[in-house]
Amino acid sequence: GAASSGTAAAAGVFFEAGSATLDATARRVLTTLAGRIAAGGPRVAVRGYTDRTGEYEANVALAKRRAVAVREALVSGGAPDARIVMRPPGNVVGDGSAPMARRVDLFFVD
Repeated sequence: GAASSGTAAAAGVFFEAGSATLDATARRVLTTLAGRIAAGGPRVAVRGYTDRTGEYEANVALAKRRAVAVREALVSGGAPDARIVMRPPGNVVGDGSAPMARRVDLFFVD
């Protein structure tokens, strides 16, 4: 069925502290999602996050690198770049030091 706008496109893609490197689990999730997008699925919005460790500017840059790594994995998996919408880095809420803060969220936007 069609996904509604704003629906999570995939489980969160998580990263080690200070890293924008995708692990094997993230690559599998993104390869599956790329196939769905390539087969005519909805556009996907990508937004990177970091924890609160370190300088703000460095965290914004890291969040962007994480989002770019996800976009590149989707494109290499066959998703057309035009179907991927990059969003500005998100704001960390709550504790901000939890591993869940070090992620990229993917949402359907069509």
